[in-house]
Amino acid sequence: MTVAVSVVVAALMAGTAVARALDGPESASQRTACLPNCPGQDLSYLDLSHRDLRNAKLSGANLSFSNLDSATLTAADLTSANLANADLRNAKLAYADVTYADLTNAILIKATLLGMANQHTNLTNANLTGAYIVWSAFVGANLTGANLTGAYIFHVSLSNANLTNANLSNLITFGQSDLSGATGCFTFNIAGVTEPLAQIVTYLKYKGCAS
Repeated sequence: MTVAVSVVVAALMAGTAVARALDGPESASQRTACLPNCPGQDLSYLDLSHRDLRNAKLSGANLSFSNLDSATLTAADLTSANLANADLRNAKLAYADVTYADLTNAILIKATLLGMANQHTNLTNANLTGAYIVWSAFVGANLTGANLTGAYIFHVSLSNANLTNANLSNLITFGQSDLSGATGCFTFNIAGVTEPLAQIVTYLKYKGCAS
């Protein structure tokens, strides 16, 4: 009896990750049966890589720790969704709506963020290295500690965004983008900068972040 109790306690202390691992393929299949329309559903820790989820209704869904590598989420509704620690590398998020979504620690390496609505999205410590970010609005977004190294940023609004400790080094471009009302100092390569990246230098100097 003592051994059995100890096993149960250990499993409970291990947390959700262990529970999901023990679910097995049948349980995972049951949890994804609602796709592509699963608003408010628990889809955490699932392998959804390479899935075609265009126009999916996932508002308020829990996708934390899920594998969405190379998934197609074009025009998906992800408003208020939990995507913390999700793997979205190479994902196609064109015209997706992640307003008020939580993407803390999410991996968005080389993801396509075209025409996205990202108002008040939490991207704290998100990895957007090499991401293609065009015609998107990050108004009021939290990009604290986010890594945008080598990203292609064009016609993007970062109005009132929090960029504290973000990394914007080696950007391909920052053309026609907006930093009005943004806050926080971030990492950026100053040497040899040319327009339109020069506006970043102006911002940093104005905020007292660069000499």
